[in-house]
Amino acid sequence: MLFVCTGNICRSAYAEHGLSHRLRGAGLEDRIAVGSRGTHPNQALTVPRPLVRRGLAQGITGLEDHRPAPLDRRAVEGADLIITATADHLDLVLRETPTALKRTFTMLEIGTLLPMLDEQTDGSWLQPGMGVSAMSRVAAQHRSQARNALNGLDLADPFGKAEDDYLEMASTLEPVLDVLTDALDRATRPQTTPQGSNRQH
Repeated sequence: MLFVCTGNICRSAYAEHGLSHRLRGAGLEDRIAVGSRGTHPNQALTVPRPLVRRGLAQGITGLEDHRPAPLDRRAVEGADLIITATADHLDLVLRETPTALKRTFTMLEIGTLLPMLDEQTDGSWLQPGMGVSAMSRVAAQHRSQARNALNGLDLADPFGKAEDDYLEMASTLEPVLDVLTDALDRATRPQTTPQGSNRQH
């Protein structure tokens, strides 16, 4: 899966490493590959110190060594789920790769939508082991619910602002990463064979 923002040093970088940390903690790192890209990265920049400190305080590693990378079609085509910081980023992804519509969401959109679907269906919308691609397609059918519930789809860019702005961004994004960890666990959970189903006929 792929996170996208502008510079790939704040929102998408924090999302990538924050989700990777959660997946490792849940023993899911071998099931899901996570990356991030920027629409206009400056490869001379690094992750701002407030976000590095915030990450280290939570045990998140990799932010201090993260280097921004540009978004390209190959990255988009290789991702089963694409999560952008803003609606503008989402539109840019779709202009380049229109076929990505049913697997591309904004961060706030997906963070709102998945819990809504769980509540409405008691979790049955997401069948264990259905895969990330199928999960994305099912969620996309209901995206209007999240959009109607939100005042906006964008996670504000803290770059160049006060430390509090970085921390506010992180505190808004972290619950989204928790939601994603749970959904990805369920979507990639190995299917279990019911006892007795291996009997020969």
